[in-house]
Amino acid sequence: MTPQLSSRIEELARLGEKPEVFHALSNELRRVVLGLLYAEGPMYQSDIAKHVEIKPNLLAYHLEILRKADLVERKYVERSGQNFSLYSIKEGGKKFLELIGAKANLDSLKKSSSPMPGTSSAEQARYLLKHKRGSMD
Repeated sequence: MTPQLSSRIEELARLGEKPEVFHALSNELRRVVLGLLYAEGPMYQSDIAKHVEIKPNLLAYHLEILRKADLVERKYVERSGQNFSLYSIKEGGKKFLELIGAKANLDSLKKSSSPMPGTSSAEQARYLLKHKRGSMD
């Protein structure tokens, strides 16, 4: 095992010292939401739901798991006299994306309006998280 791989494994273990972090990261949709929030920046729950195409109540469940694991942050923002949930990725979420080698690939979403024409940001994040992970060695 290379020293770099050993170091990444140790960092992932420290990140996952809380059981809720492992639970949060065990679901592909939640990993995609992390990637989406990293690539797009803060987003309202309703906008996230449009990108990942799931029902709002199911998305709220997944976002709450990410929030309890301290990977995303929720702020309430008042618009038109109503409070709306605005989510952003926290340092722990960014660290996870970096450790699995996806952060650099997701940076390409930030730099280009559409690096993969004809696909949504969520589809691009899903693809990059699944297929273009950086080398762990």
